[in-house]
Amino acid sequence: MTKIDSENIKCINCGHNFQAAVYTTINTETDPELESKYFNNELNKAACPKCKKEYTVDIVLLYNDMPNNTMIWVVPQMLQKEKDKITRDLTDNFKKGAAILSKLNKGNITFDIVFGIDELKESLKAIRAGFPTEKIKAITVNVLENNLEGDAAKQ
Repeated sequence: MTKIDSENIKCINCGHNFQAAVYTTINTETDPELESKYFNNELNKAACPKCKKEYTVDIVLLYNDMPNNTMIWVVPQMLQKEKDKITRDLTDNFKKGAAILSKLNKGNITFDIVFGIDELKESLKAIRAGFPTEKIKAITVNVLENNLEGDAAKQ
């Protein structure tokens, strides 16, 4: 499902604080036009009501490509220095979602965590071509590990 939230923004130009509506989750199945808008940097735009400066709000976003059974956390590149902690936190978040998806019989999902749109494009290209990278495979196995163990215990 596509999700829009209100985010507290501090203007990078004048420092004014204001609220802006931003996409925190996009679903390419229910809203296919959002993929090209996201890749063309047309989503999550904000304009400061005080100085009128316009810019893109760079936030963590969950990219759902359900037709290709893919879920990818997209993290702003500026947060790459915190990569290990962010990867652990988002993997845990994926695990919670994977548990729900397995109950809905929507298994076989590929998971990834990327830093920036360029990495997202590379990840999607590899996944859609059927050749996920070792990093993608490792994240997917890590996410699904607990669910697979739980499913085996039920049988």
